[in-house]
Amino acid sequence: MEQKMEQNQAITNQNYKEELPMEQKMEQNQAITARVTPIDSEDSKLKGLASVTFNDQVSVHGIKIVESEKGLFLSMPEAKKGNEYVAHAIPTSAEALKNLKAVVFKAYDEALITGKRQEKGELAPTEMAIRVNNFKDNPYKGNILGNCDVVVGETLVIKDVKLITTKATGELSIAMPTKKQDENGEYPPVVTATSSESFQNIKAVVTASYQEHLKTVIGNTPYNELGGEREVKKYNSEFAKKVGTELDADGIKWSGKIGDDGSTRITVNKTDSDNLAKAAEVAKEKAVENKNSQGNSQDNSQTQPTSQTQPTKPKR
Repeated sequence: MEQKMEQNQAITNQNYKEELPMEQKMEQNQAITARVTPIDSEDSKLKGLASVTFNDQVSVHGIKIVESEKGLFLSMPEAKKGNEYVAHAIPTSAEALKNLKAVVFKAYDEALITGKRQEKGELAPTEMAIRVNNFKDNPYKGNILGNCDVVVGETLVIKDVKLITTKATGELSIAMPTKKQDENGEYPPVVTATSSESFQNIKAVVTASYQEHLKTVIGNTPYNELGGEREVKKYNSEFAKKVGTELDADGIKWSGKIGDDGSTRITVNKTDSDNLAKAAEVAKEKAVENKNSQGNSQDNSQTQPTSQTQPTKPKR
């Protein structure tokens, strides 16, 4: 059978390949286990459902095996956001996708023969690195502090993992992607950790990323407490500090985010747009005055007369 992935899913993988700044190869000792349930229906293009476990650490549920005119392809679990569908988890590279398809389709072929659910694994699990990509603040109030993408073993990207505070204790925890609420009021899981240890490992990495993220946040008010519409301006980081000083002096609530490119974004409530402009103007005037003052001081030091007396020429 021809094993191809749907075109729009392939585009999604290409986008991630560009976003992830690393060599994207699936190591030969990283294990994949697929559990496939065949669906016997001539009227449906859906031919099977798979749950895949990566290195005994995380499992992705609800991967669809779909038939098309060109053969079978895998459809990763996804959710509709706006006018587009976004996958909850995807392979990081074409090589990772190739390995995933090989294991899933092998289990599917055997399931067709037996008519029963089949489990197929490749290689033995080994230690797998976990890292965070693209941590973002949650701009709205609530117990969600932010969200990020978690990269597992440079093989799988888990999208939209949320860092939350628990209502009972206020402790930090994480929420993995889920489906929409069902008729029983439950949120069926899409991605799960295979054990408490795996969950704690992912939680620790996400929490550490959040702590590093906080070092780039400045201002006198959390972003999600500014309320209403917001005004955002981007400045050189050194100048942004001076603008922040003026906003503090005027009692204006503001939040700032230091970027990697030497710039800082300052955000205020939309009603304080004029106050932000005023603070920037005052900071600019003070910077010019300070520069002129330093220039005058240097000029004076260079033209200051010495105390030595010059000899006079005798008169003729």
